[in-house]
Amino acid sequence: MCDELYAYLVKFRVYEKNGLFYAFCPGISGVNVTGYTKDEALETAKGVCQTIIDINTSSGDIIPENEHVIHLRESISTKELKAPPYKDSVIMPAHIAHQNLECDQHA
Repeated sequence: MCDELYAYLVKFRVYEKNGLFYAFCPGISGVNVTGYTKDEALETAKGVCQTIIDINTSSGDIIPENEHVIHLRESISTKELKAPPYKDSVIMPAHIAHQNLECDQHA
């Protein structure tokens, strides 16, 4: 079935070292930032991640699924988001609706 991509569920990692907080997403290359607080680092990482997603979706590409990036084809409840395997994940909108690459190949 060829469902349109609704959003990405992205897992971020944040750690503190020498008074700075580092946030990154192992599943998306280029998301590696620092901040003075955990929240600042995470918000900056989300912004970088959204930019990468927007660039990819505007050219018709998708971020590959992996253990840190899950494709959502429908909305997910807040209760589900707080439970494994979604715990510590953030929903990143796909913004530009497009179909799965597998579907494009059969068109």
